[in-house]
Amino acid sequence: MRFNATIILFLLFATFKSVFAANCLLLALSNYSNSADIFRTGEIKQFWDLYKNDPRFEVYIRGKVRETDLDFFYESISSKQSTYSQSYVSSTDSTAAILNTATVADPTGTATAAYSNIGNLNNPGTRGLSDVEKMDMITKEIYQHMREYRSLTDEARDAIPPTDSRSYRLDLSFEYPRYSPEGEMVKTCLPGFGACTRRLQAYERDLNLLKSGDTVVFDPVAGLPEKRFTINRYLGAGNSTHIYEITSETGEATVLRLPNIADFIGTRNQKIFEDRRITTDGQYLDPIETGYQRYKIPGLNPRKRLQTINDKDYRNFHFSRRFVKNRDNSICNDKFSTNLGIDCYYTVKILSHDPNYRWIEVEKLNIEGDAKEFMDANAQVVQMLQQNKTNIQISRTLSGIRPQEVDQVRQRYERLKAIEDLARLSGASDFHPGQLTWARRPDSNEYDWILTDW
Repeated sequence: MRFNATIILFLLFATFKSVFAANCLLLALSNYSNSADIFRTGEIKQFWDLYKNDPRFEVYIRGKVRETDLDFFYESISSKQSTYSQSYVSSTDSTAAILNTATVADPTGTATAAYSNIGNLNNPGTRGLSDVEKMDMITKEIYQHMREYRSLTDEARDAIPPTDSRSYRLDLSFEYPRYSPEGEMVKTCLPGFGACTRRLQAYERDLNLLKSGDTVVFDPVAGLPEKRFTINRYLGAGNSTHIYEITSETGEATVLRLPNIADFIGTRNQKIFEDRRITTDGQYLDPIETGYQRYKIPGLNPRKRLQTINDKDYRNFHFSRRFVKNRDNSICNDKFSTNLGIDCYYTVKILSHDPNYRWIEVEKLNIEGDAKEFMDANAQVVQMLQQNKTNIQISRTLSGIRPQEVDQVRQRYERLKAIEDLARLSGASDFHPGQLTWARRPDSNEYDWILTDW
């Protein structure tokens, strides 16, 4: 299968045109970024990983999107959803990733149906469907094109030109923020002056679209200069943070942590109070919260309305701040280590961070897996270890695993449990298995469980 010059030019044109027009790819991308870890499986994860780290995939998929008019079909849906203030988004913004709708794809990631030329609004197959069902059709066709791309030969993929690198300006985008002399954002929402509005739609869109080779830019604040990072490759994403490899100012490979997209304050489509107030760090204050009382008009019974796109809370900004503030409390406590007879664990270093916690740079480790992956991969062995079975008993019960291999799992499991206990005592908060990763310790070059989140 060969790509001629005409097709290549078509793909390049489609990429250039689609990036700045209606962007239905955000439907597929948001299926990953808006979902919890347990739903990031199958084609949902495959699409995200290909988009983030394969520069040829975007050129291919955008060509298919243009060929089937998917962007035009999506635009016809999203334009009807624009019940929010148009001053919040530019005319070229796609709002697919942040529409106030239910999840638009099978959460198991097993999209199977394919729809061709659904961009034709007169297609009988689209009549009578809800907007959510139409968006689901778009997502499934995008996944179909992804399957076709994955089936291409290496020669066919190599013939596709890589997409151009782009620059994204990520910011909290508060309308009237004030800053301390140190550059940290301070509260400006005062009683009687209304809510501090902000534009999170562009941040959410751009963080989804950010990929390897792109540049991310942060505006200067309080006399601090503009900051730029070039993304080497995407490493992973949790519920609150996206993680990328970058090259530091000293030329070393480091890790950039960026707060994930904004979150709904509550359950999607749930009714909320009409007159809301928000602090400059993106936290909503409602009548049900004590802090709201100073904003509430005495005797007023606040009306309720359905959530809209503007009701997103920048909750993950708080997690970013907590990551920096709690690092010292998460370091291994030597006293507890001595009392328990457990060697101290290593805590990843924070190299630099934005005063408003818009980005955090940490040291890079060559991680081979996290604790959750280890437990999942060795579930049967671990279960029998918890039953106090010997290595030989486990080896005889589970075919294909030798006693020496069981012993390796045993040692790693026992070290993991010991570090989990020690980390909790030392002060690591919100503890979960994904916070510990298996890698060489920078201080000894020996493999160990390392605390990379807390």
